[in-house]
Amino acid sequence: RRKASRRKASRRKASSNIKLNNFFDKILVINLDDRKDRFRQVARQFKKHGIKFERFSAVNGRCGKKGQSDCKTVKKRLENEHKIKIRNIGKGFDISAASLVIGTIEILRKIVKEKLDRVLVCEDDIVLDKNIVKTFSSGIKALQSGKKMDWDLLFLGVGGISGYRGMSDVKTPQAKY
Repeated sequence: RRKASRRKASRRKASSNIKLNNFFDKILVINLDDRKDRFRQVARQFKKHGIKFERFSAVNGRCGKKGQSDCKTVKKRLENEHKIKIRNIGKGFDISAASLVIGTIEILRKIVKEKLDRVLVCEDDIVLDKNIVKTFSSGIKALQSGKKMDWDLLFLGVGGISGYRGMSDVKTPQAKY
C-alpha cells in the first residue's frame, strides 16, 4: 500500500509541473532550410521532454563566395521576398545580420497574425537542460506566486559565454555578468 500511495503522490507532484506547451501558445524553433541535421537534433531533444513545437524557417542571409556582388543579390532577394527595404549596404554592412532582423520581424508578423499571447522562440542549436520541465515550472510558479511581478521576457539561458566563462545568475569575481 505504501508503494502505491507513494507512486500516486509522485504522479500528482509530476503533474503539478507547469508544462511549456500549456504555458506558451506556440513554441517556435528557428532553423535554416539547409540545416536538416540541426533540426533533427533539436527535434529529438524536444520529443524527449514531451515538448511540441513548430519549425520556423530562418531567413538565409548568407552571401556566398563572390563577396559584395553576392551580397547585393541576396539583399535584392530578401527585399522582394519579405516586402522590405534594406538600406546602407556597403563597407561594414552585414547582410547576414540584416537577415536576423528580418527573421525577427517575420516571427512578430506570425504572432500578430495568429493572435498569440505567449510564444517561446528557440534557435536550432538550443541544448535543453535535463531538468527543463521542472526548472521551467518552478520559475513560472515563482512568477505567479502572488507577488506583483510585471515581466515581458523570461530569459531561459545564454549562449556562448555562460557560467564559468563569465556569466552567471550570481555576480562573482569569476562571473562578472
